[in-house]
Amino acid sequence: MTTQTRVDLPVDVHVCDLTVRAVSQTGLSVPSQITIPSSYTEAVMNEKRIVGNAEGFQLYWTRSSASTCDYTVEWCMLGVACSLQWRKVPVNQTYLSLEAEGHRPHEKLIGYLEEQKPTQGPTLDPHPSVTWSSVTLRWSFNEDDPTHTAFITGYEITVHDELDGDISRSSHRQMINKPHSKSFTFSDLKEDRSYTFHLSACSSAGCGPETSTTITTRTNYYLLSAKILVSLLVLVGCCICLCYCQKKLREIHEEFRFLHIKALDLDEDLYDASEKIRTFSIEECHWCDVEVLDAHHSTMIQNTRLTDTEDLNHLFISHKVTVTSSHQLTTGTWDSQNTDLTNFTYVSSEQQDLSDKMFETDEKVQEAKNSTESKSPRHGGENVAEVLRAHGVKFVFTLVGGHISPILVACEKLGIRIVDTRHKATAVFAADAVARLSGTVGVAAVTAGPGLTNTVTAVKNAQMAESPLLLIGGAAATLLQGRGALKDIDQMSLFKPLCKFCASVRTVREIVPTVRKALAVAQSGTPGPVFIELPIDTLYPFHVVEKEFAPKNTPKGLMGKITAWYLKNHLSNLFAGAWENRDPSPLPVHIPQATEDEIQRCVELVSRAKKPVILLGSQATLPPTPADDVRKALESLGIPCFLGGMSRGMLGKNSLLHIRQNRRDALKDADLVLLAGTVCDFRLGYGRVLNRRSKIIAVNRDRSQLLKNSDMFWKPTVAIQGDAGSFLLRLSKALKGHRCPEEWPQSLKEGDYVKEKTNRAKADEKTEMHLNPLNVLHRVDELLNEDSIIVAAGGDFVGSAAYIMRPRGPLRWLDPGAFGTLGVGGGFALGAKLCRPDSEVWIIYGDGSLGYSVAEFDTFTRHKTPVIALVGNDACWSQISREQVPLLGSNVACGLAFTDYHIVADGYGGKGYLVGRQDESQLDDIIKKAQKERRERKAILLNVLIGKTNFREGSISV
Repeated sequence: MTTQTRVDLPVDVHVCDLTVRAVSQTGLSVPSQITIPSSYTEAVMNEKRIVGNAEGFQLYWTRSSASTCDYTVEWCMLGVACSLQWRKVPVNQTYLSLEAEGHRPHEKLIGYLEEQKPTQGPTLDPHPSVTWSSVTLRWSFNEDDPTHTAFITGYEITVHDELDGDISRSSHRQMINKPHSKSFTFSDLKEDRSYTFHLSACSSAGCGPETSTTITTRTNYYLLSAKILVSLLVLVGCCICLCYCQKKLREIHEEFRFLHIKALDLDEDLYDASEKIRTFSIEECHWCDVEVLDAHHSTMIQNTRLTDTEDLNHLFISHKVTVTSSHQLTTGTWDSQNTDLTNFTYVSSEQQDLSDKMFETDEKVQEAKNSTESKSPRHGGENVAEVLRAHGVKFVFTLVGGHISPILVACEKLGIRIVDTRHKATAVFAADAVARLSGTVGVAAVTAGPGLTNTVTAVKNAQMAESPLLLIGGAAATLLQGRGALKDIDQMSLFKPLCKFCASVRTVREIVPTVRKALAVAQSGTPGPVFIELPIDTLYPFHVVEKEFAPKNTPKGLMGKITAWYLKNHLSNLFAGAWENRDPSPLPVHIPQATEDEIQRCVELVSRAKKPVILLGSQATLPPTPADDVRKALESLGIPCFLGGMSRGMLGKNSLLHIRQNRRDALKDADLVLLAGTVCDFRLGYGRVLNRRSKIIAVNRDRSQLLKNSDMFWKPTVAIQGDAGSFLLRLSKALKGHRCPEEWPQSLKEGDYVKEKTNRAKADEKTEMHLNPLNVLHRVDELLNEDSIIVAAGGDFVGSAAYIMRPRGPLRWLDPGAFGTLGVGGGFALGAKLCRPDSEVWIIYGDGSLGYSVAEFDTFTRHKTPVIALVGNDACWSQISREQVPLLGSNVACGLAFTDYHIVADGYGGKGYLVGRQDESQLDDIIKKAQKERRERKAILLNVLIGKTNFREGSISV
């Protein structure tokens, strides 16, 4: 039929060549030919996807005039036995197009009944392009991978300025709606600044897990060089100008004798301020006589921007003076309009009577003055106290100093207990203990200069122990900083490396928002110390500060008037808006949490494990999860646990899940290890003790601690930046009904019994002299009350106590942490006793560490905080001597004396006992007597003379 233009032909799996010719009366036309391959090959398929719904998939395609054959559609259900189904496409429907040459299957279509968030994160290029103002990120990600749970629609990038504590203000979110795009450039960045980038793939259901990296922009050396060069050129120009004008100045010196500038006869503390204003330079002008420098400094140091909605509504005062046009110049008049005298002010006048009306303040200055209540008896210390009370602070630890007296007085009036110690470091250690045991921020306040430098070790210890702590430091007056005032040093530089947040308050109105922010930062993310510097003139009442600012005599002459004006405006700005109502309540605290996908992945790993082990660190005791809830979660999981740091005692005294011995052997046998707040540092051999075949789940709030040494000795199977306590609760709920195979914890516990039996045998051995320290510790442990808190403050003796003494419950063990600080004993015990007044607090001292805080027995007596100190007195720094003598052949600097420390305790108002070998049979009675006298409000010191054992041979001291 001449009208027929298509025909259906059956084809098999072999190669099929089709030839079409037109037939005419004169013969056949030139042939047209197409070839169909022998069979479809998976490798040549171009995989694409379409979106479906619960009713099925809809496929559409367009008709092509180049097609010559009909095709069928094949499909199968994923997740079940795949049985191909075929359906022929009718002629009148759209069908799949074929190319003009070499036809082959063109598309394979896959869809989803319900899309979900992506489960995989992109892989960032470790070598991004970085300039001083831009960063170009590159990444790899197979958006067409059929294993994805949804269609990838693009990417989301979040960038955060690391130097800005306010995440909401410093974060920028960028959406990239091209799934095939693999790079993006961020511009307009600040030079030499660290930025954190978070990248995640997105689908219509949301964005998946993030991949993060921190990048520091480069320094713009060209701009820096230009600034230096311009400064040098200006300096050279000034020198030339001064030389040129020197002769002219000498000529007019006599004529303008009335303008001679002399320093005011001010109080000694204000002399330097007047000297600053006296300093002037001469511009290239025949009528330039003086330049007034705008010495106003209103910017706070870096990292102190405030997030409160009430932040500094009062503008800083602009120092500006107006000179009216009525005052004549020597050779003519000034412009008819008023002349503003600001940063560079030139005064040249024949009139000797310069009235006060010349110095009129602008509107901003006047507004600030109007808001300054000069008659108010209030002071900045009250603002500090109000915020602390609103945050539930019950104790402020201090060693008094004039720079901080207003804070202490105000806190006492509001019912906050002031506890003064005999050393500034002890005050910080006590605040550290309160933070650990109470779940709030511990607060210490010390005076300026040496008061703060004495706290550096204690603050660093709190940083490494991840304790939320607020250190308030006094400082020299704002006008006198950097001028050699009493105790004036650059305190901010000392504490920036140690603290999460540092701020120097410059006006009274800044106190409330600054303290609020500091307290929130201390508790957010990974907890840690924060520092606020409060200059003395921001703390005392207006009339006291005004008296120090005011000159003794009435200012005379131009320089005197300018100085008086400057000081008056500085004082007004200092107190402007100081007593306005501000919200002192706590700001929100951000705590990182594991995602649901991370929890689910961990559930799968734990449920398959036959020999799991949990290593619990101090982070598991942090808020918001109560320690008792964490204990219940661990008992529900039934997984054997090794407890370290503050988590000691989490499972009580005799739990079958608490394994105390043979940790290295257990980790070698384990098929899964859960590091819940535990860090792979020296305590875990930097990760080398972990079995490389084990699945490892690491959970930590701090990303740097989470992955410490993972680039060398170990690799986490799942790494979660989140709260360990909350993670354990969610894991326990997800695994409800599942328990670890009981034979595994039983086998580990049997090893415990064998090792502890050996240790007990060592305790029964006689030493060459004095008492066996292991026996002393066993006897004390057996007599401990159930509510006892143990403070570990020493080296060798305390190291033995860690193996022998058993805390009775959660939050009943305090040690310095990874920093290994000596001297924590007095402060930790003081804080613990105040938090738990009914508990029996024991300090386990070595005779070396006792020397750091034995004076705090005076503090225990004065503040009625009776504790019991057990001193292992072997007249030696034994932890050092054990290695030094065999390695280097000398005991130099390791020897001490069998000092009568019990008499020292008596002298400070406590009660001391000397215990030697002759008292061994009565040791239990002496311990019970000490416990009884403690209940009678006496601080007790047991000076126990001990001998040497080989129990801790091989333990590290460096």
